[in-house]
Amino acid sequence: MLYCHATFIVYLRSQSAGFASPMHLMESLLVMEQLESLEARSVVVLQPLAQRRCSDALWHASLKRQAQLFYYNYSIMSVSSFRGTSSLIPSPLQLRGLPVTRVVSCMLLQEILSRAVSDDAIMNDCNVVDFIDDGDKVSAILEDGRKFEDDLLVGADGIQSKVRKSLFEQTEASYSEYTSYTGIADFVPPDIDTAGYRVFLGHKQYFVSSDVGVGKTQWQKEKIARVTSGWCDNVIDLLNATNKEAILRRDIYDRPPTINWDKGCVTLLGDSVYAMQPNLSQGGCMAIEVLHMDRNDYYGGDSTSLNLNQFMMANGTLVRTLIHTDVTKYLSFKAVDGSFVFSKGKFYSESLARFQGGSPYIYPLYGLGELPQGFARLSAVYGGTYMLSKPECKVEFDMEGKACGVTSEGETAKCKKVVCDPSYLSNKVRKIGKVARAIAIMSHPIPNTNESHSVQIILPQKELGRKSDMYVFGCSYTHNVAPKGKFIAFVSAEAESENIQSELKPGIDLLGPVDELFFDMYDRYEPVNEPSLDNCFISTSYDATTHFETTVTDVLNMYTMITGKAVDLSVDLSAASAAEEEY
Repeated sequence: MLYCHATFIVYLRSQSAGFASPMHLMESLLVMEQLESLEARSVVVLQPLAQRRCSDALWHASLKRQAQLFYYNYSIMSVSSFRGTSSLIPSPLQLRGLPVTRVVSCMLLQEILSRAVSDDAIMNDCNVVDFIDDGDKVSAILEDGRKFEDDLLVGADGIQSKVRKSLFEQTEASYSEYTSYTGIADFVPPDIDTAGYRVFLGHKQYFVSSDVGVGKTQWQKEKIARVTSGWCDNVIDLLNATNKEAILRRDIYDRPPTINWDKGCVTLLGDSVYAMQPNLSQGGCMAIEVLHMDRNDYYGGDSTSLNLNQFMMANGTLVRTLIHTDVTKYLSFKAVDGSFVFSKGKFYSESLARFQGGSPYIYPLYGLGELPQGFARLSAVYGGTYMLSKPECKVEFDMEGKACGVTSEGETAKCKKVVCDPSYLSNKVRKIGKVARAIAIMSHPIPNTNESHSVQIILPQKELGRKSDMYVFGCSYTHNVAPKGKFIAFVSAEAESENIQSELKPGIDLLGPVDELFFDMYDRYEPVNEPSLDNCFISTSYDATTHFETTVTDVLNMYTMITGKAVDLSVDLSAASAAEEEY
């Protein structure tokens, strides 16, 4: 196996690439490094997923010094760059109870991993300029004319990758108009026990420093202007302790993202695929396990607030799922004021309320769009990647009819399973009905609901002479989903005719005067495929109910089909506590 211009990151990343074993890699590994010697003047800031991969790689390689690599980041220091004031603030990870980020010294990590391979496995001063791929073997061509042949070539040769250019013949990287300066100083800050990682913020610039152990501190600054211009004493002390001859200057370049990084016997890795900021070692930590592709330019699709009108049962399946997955760490809830049943011309309050207030329901502050955003943030922590605004996402199938990738804009992301809503695989679903909706904008609460600023009303089917219930959903500025003094109401039902206005009239009549009224109808679908045969897992469309119980049941069933495991939802419901009402 040939690696060009790579050092430790290639080996760590190989753990996620599905190769046979780390020990096999070390026996067949040949690294062609452009630098004359193995050296690094930086650190890797590892998120939880990368921490596990790093530990696994070192453990399998029987590298006993792995425990020396990790240093906790206790907090972040935010400092005014020109006024000299500073204050310690807790890390966002600490505040939300998430796994702690750790810092790894690249110098020590490179040294350890280089010892794990044979002496002739790393060739320095080797500049790979091209390759020849004959389908079964690939030969890397060096600048001095030498050639090396093997089964696979991994191009980890950075933002200006020559392997990438030969592989895809794409345009050159573009300058971002930013420059990075990096250095390591023999310096121990006086508050090192409380602040292991610091961020100093300034106008169109920032300065980051990290404790890397053994009495050293690594720092990085990004800006167009001078390195030392205008910074506070904390930064100046660190700069003064740095050997000026050892400061590295790098211009920062950018590339448009791609979902294709391999062809034949050649694949790309790190910054040669994704142009990342040169902090947090995002290029090295970019190990995709889950790729989310969406034709929309926002998270969540039909689960966003204007497309969906549903509360959450405070002790229901969705809330339990949010707590189980830790998504509640990214959300804030407010109790719904009231829940009623409208029967025989009167409102009757539903019983049972877990939070203070008049209903057993809660709702996210800022609306349902916070749910997909919360999942997106958690997914990023554990290695997932979102790609929005991807038009015409086409699922690809192999000769056996199994899903093997998704194509958009001429690029195909390979996969073993596809999870999607019915709109992406219309030939594998059937229509099961329609949902009719009315959306009303008002300047008052829904009448006869005790001035409730958020409310659910159920109109029973027998009361209306229908085949299914009708639902009214109301929310307002108190949940931060409307301007001050404004209220939004949804009336929804399973459509039993084509006359939406007439069909929804019983619910609309409960709203009182409305400022504006909109109508909508959408089709509902359910999958008819066999996921075990085609590896396609398709959800059922949202129904007309004003809670998520049927939807979450569908999602949990899909999870069990995909993983073969059931989700244990025995959780502490207090983790989704609701905010007090403030009008």
